[in-house]
Amino acid sequence: MPETLLHGLRVLDLAGEPAEMAGRILADLGAEVVRVEPAAHAASTEVLRSAAWCAGKTRCALSDGDPELDGLLAGAAVVIDTPGWPGTLQLDPSRAPGAVWVSVTPFGLSGPRAGWLASDLGVMAASGNMYPTGDPDRPPVRCSEPAAYAHVGPETAMAALTALASGRPQRVDVSAQEAVLVANMCGPGAFVRTGSPGARRGPNTGRTREIWRCLDGYVSFGLRGGRARVPSLRTITGLVEEEGLSTPELTGRDW
Repeated sequence: MPETLLHGLRVLDLAGEPAEMAGRILADLGAEVVRVEPAAHAASTEVLRSAAWCAGKTRCALSDGDPELDGLLAGAAVVIDTPGWPGTLQLDPSRAPGAVWVSVTPFGLSGPRAGWLASDLGVMAASGNMYPTGDPDRPPVRCSEPAAYAHVGPETAMAALTALASGRPQRVDVSAQEAVLVANMCGPGAFVRTGSPGARRGPNTGRTREIWRCLDGYVSFGLRGGRARVPSLRTITGLVEEEGLSTPELTGRDW
C-alpha cells in the first residue's frame, strides 16, 4: 500500500464549524486526525455537512482535565481550534508546546476586531463578498451557506502544513475574514484602482449568466470563454456526448 503524504502525522481537532473542514482535508492526505468534542455536546444532533467535514476522523468525547486529553495534546503535531466558538474546548496552546497550534477566529487573534464574534454570514459581509451578490433592486445576499467556512477550511489546512514545513512549533493565527478576502481575488485590487465596490447583477457575472432556474430550485453554472477555459468546455462536451446527453447547444457551439 503506497504511503500517504501525511502518513504518521497526528492532528488534534478541537475546532467548531468554521474550521471543521481543515481536519477532513488533512485526514484525506493521510494524517491521523482525532476530533475531540466536549462530553456535554457529543450527543447533539449532527447535520449532514458536519458528517461530511468530519469524515476520516476518529471522534471522541472528552472533558478538560481528562488524562486522555493530556495524552492527545502531548502526541499531536498539529492542533486546530476555534477560540470563542460555542460547544468547543477552550485550551491554552502551552499545553501542547511541541505542536503547531492553528487558531481560527472571525477577525484574527489581534487587532481592533479581535474580540468581535461573527457567523458565516457576518464574515461574508465583512469581507465585502456580499456587496456585489444578489439582485440589483434587492439587499445583498451571500452566494451560498456556509461559503465562508468552505474557504476557511483549506486555508487552515495549508496554514498548518506551512507551519509544519518551517520545522518549529508555533501559534498560527487564521482570520476567516482574511481568508474570504483572499478568495475575492481581483475585487479588492480593483477597488484600490477604481474606488468602485462593484455592483449586484442578479444572475449574471459580467456578460454571462450564471444562475439558472430549475424544476426544484436554482443551479449555478457559468459558461465563460477565453483561452484558459476552452479546453475544459470541450472536455465537458465530449463527456456528455459519451453519455448520450449531448445537445446542439453544446456540440454545435464554437468554443
